Amino acid sequence: MIHQEGGLAYACSSELSIAGLEWAVHQAKSWAQQSAHLTLYPWNQIPMSHAKGHYSSPVQNSWFDLSTAQKVDYIASICPTFKVASHLVYTAFSWQAHKKRRLYITNQGAHITQSTEYISPGLYLLGQKD
Repeated sequence: MIHQEGGLAYACSSELSIAGLEWAVHQAKSWAQQSAHLTLYPWNQIPMSHAKGHYSSPVQNSWFDLSTAQKVDYIASICPTFKVASHLVYTAFSWQAHKKRRLYITNQGAHITQSTEYISPGLYLLGQKD
């Protein structure tokens, strides 16, 4: 996120070289300047953070360290427990594993990293009444 002359814009690029990141910041500065007169909030008056730190979510057993066979065996072992009623004709279970690393920096010296790893389970049940 770039604050420039009262405007606000986001910088992003899939090109992670210095040139790619510089281009993204330049574009965001330009967009922020162009939209500054349209803003409803004085973004240029927000004090920027000076914080430094790191956070990692606690992980005892990482899903990403398991083999494919271990993942399939684990999911297969818990699926039978979802047959909770006789009128269910279809059950499905999904599992999304997320591993993310975020970096927050400011021109005032803030440098914060956050690493998270978590699972998003899903359960689908389809029933039919006789």
